[in-house]
Order: sequence, then structure tokens, then C-alpha cells
Amino acid sequence: MKKAVTISLLLLAALIGVTLAAYYIATVPQTATIPIPIPLTVTMEITIDSLPYTSGTPIDWGNDLLINTEYERPITIKNTGTATFTITYTPLSIPAGWTQTLELDSTTLAPQTTATGILTITTASTPGDFSWGLEITATEV
Repeated sequence: MKKAVTISLLLLAALIGVTLAAYYIATVPQTATIPIPIPLTVTMEITIDSLPYTSGTPIDWGNDLLINTEYERPITIKNTGTATFTITYTPLSIPAGWTQTLELDSTTLAPQTTATGILTITTASTPGDFSWGLEITATEV
């Protein structure tokens, strides 16, 4: 009889151990790492004739431009942000008969890449002093 009691106690101890092990496994806290996305930014640096360009900076086309003549300035645009973008160019209030174009219009730039092109104006047949604006925007792709 002594043997039966010992076996029963061992069996009971084994069952308690299995139950405790199952309880311990079931109560282990679960953790997960959820990455926080880095916000994408759209920023650019522009140089015209190797000079930094910011909004409102005058572009020197020279004095005494000839009528009906094309003039060019090298332009570089660098994507300094973390988002890919497309360049959009808009001439603002350009004088009648004049044209201005940007070779890089509709160019797509990946982050930290650079594109080089030509900014061109063509004068009209009307002489005079003129000023106008231009807008270069970057739209995230």
C-alpha cells in the first residue's frame, strides 16, 4: 500500500507540474515590434549658373539683350528629401511674345539624386525692361 500512495503522489506531482508548465507558457507576454514609418519629405536645392537659387532670387540674363534671340542658363536641381518627386515648371507673368522653358520640366528625381538641364528664354521683338517670375515645384510621386 505504501507503494501505491507513493506512485499516486508522484503522479499528482507530475500532473501539477504539467499544469503549471502549461499555465506558465500560456501567460508568457507576447511582444511585437511595429516599425514606425519615416515621413517622406519633398525638398530640393536649385542652382542656376552655379549660384544657389531660392524663391525671389533674380536671374541675371545680362544687359542689352537682343530682340528675337535665345539665351540659356545651366540649371541643376537636387532632390535633398526622402521622397521621389516630379519637377514642374511654370513661367509666371512672362512678357508678351517672350518664351521661357525648362529642359527639366516633368523630370522625376529619386531621393539624393541630381539632374542638370538648361533654362532658356527667347526675347520678343519689343525692346524694353522686363521682369517676370518662374515657379519650379516638386510633386511627390
